[in-house]
Amino acid sequence: MLTLTFELRVPPGLKANIRGTRVAAAINGLRAAVVATAPIVFPWADRVDMQATWAYVWEERGRETTTLAPTADNTI
Repeated sequence: MLTLTFELRVPPGLKANIRGTRVAAAINGLRAAVVATAPIVFPWADRVDMQATWAYVWEERGRETTTLAPTADNTI
């Protein structure tokens, strides 16, 4: 099995009308391109499995760590 992962990112603050139909069209276009190319570049494959996930980040603050007070249960 050969697994390739691509992440297509929308820049934060980009003012674009990205709705479900546009995302669906993008997914369908990318899938069609991979399916058409696969037999040429990887002729040993007998199928293509695809998983699509759309996650739009409305706000991103980064990772925050808060140290909790020591207790008998969380201290060595």
